[in-house]
Amino acid sequence: MPESKRIKLIRCDEKLIKLILQGDEYLSKELDIHVPDQWSEFGKEVFEYILRKMEENPVKLKWSSYLPIEKRIKTLLGSCGYKGEPDKEGMVEIGYEVAKDYRNQ
Repeated sequence: MPESKRIKLIRCDEKLIKLILQGDEYLSKELDIHVPDQWSEFGKEVFEYILRKMEENPVKLKWSSYLPIEKRIKTLLGSCGYKGEPDKEGMVEIGYEVAKDYRNQ
C-alpha cells in the first residue's frame, strides 16, 4: 500500500467496504485503529455504491476507495479514492475527505 512518513493508504476491498457498512467498531477491530466519530461526511451511501460497483466488476477494484491512516496514532483520517477509471487521455479524478478533527494539519 502507498505510504509516506506519516500516512498509510489502505485499499478498500469488498471485505473492508462491508465492515465500513456494518459499523465503525468492526472497522476499528479489523484494522486495529481508532475510528473517529463522524469520520465520513459522505455517509454510508457512498460505500454502498462502491460495493455495488465492486460486485458488478471486481476488476475495477483498483479504481476504488482508500482509507488514510495516521501511522503514529493509528487513526483513520477520512477517505479518498478515484471517481472512476482513467479517461481517454489517461486522466483520473480523485475525491477525498478529512475527518473534522484532523483538517489543516
